[in-house]
Amino acid sequence: MAPGSPILAVLAPDLLGRAFSDAVCGRVVYLWRDGRLRPVVSRSLIAGYLRLWHGLGLSATDRRRWGWWLTAADRAHFVPEDRPPPDSTRLLCERLALESGARHIIHGGSSAVSSDEPVSGPEPFRWRLAAEFLESLASMGQALNGRQAPPAGGPARAG
Repeated sequence: MAPGSPILAVLAPDLLGRAFSDAVCGRVVYLWRDGRLRPVVSRSLIAGYLRLWHGLGLSATDRRRWGWWLTAADRAHFVPEDRPPPDSTRLLCERLALESGARHIIHGGSSAVSSDEPVSGPEPFRWRLAAEFLESLASMGQALNGRQAPPAGGPARAG
């Protein structure tokens, strides 16, 4: 990764669900907001995020704002789907990581999405808990901020 380039990563849905109440997951979202992380998304993954946020009670307006961030070319890396999506979120995240070259799939701790076994492909990736991902950045000397969870209305920049 070139200095100043955002880290390409798949954000598992549980991370974006927990980001509203968990400060560690929220810090990962702030890395995205600040341009240091670029999430890899597809139509199926975005649909999963929207279903999750609907279930959590986010308003239609807030879901739309988050959707705009996830579809903005300068904020996310979109992977077109040329075949049906896998049956599980875990397999979808792994496919997106392999197809995009993302080295990380970041999750909030749900056993339904995580895996201890990295899969080898053109670019091997690793499932990482949000805390583990943040620790890996710190060990590489990248400063982290101590911000709390993001607001419901999306990761808007502070003014």
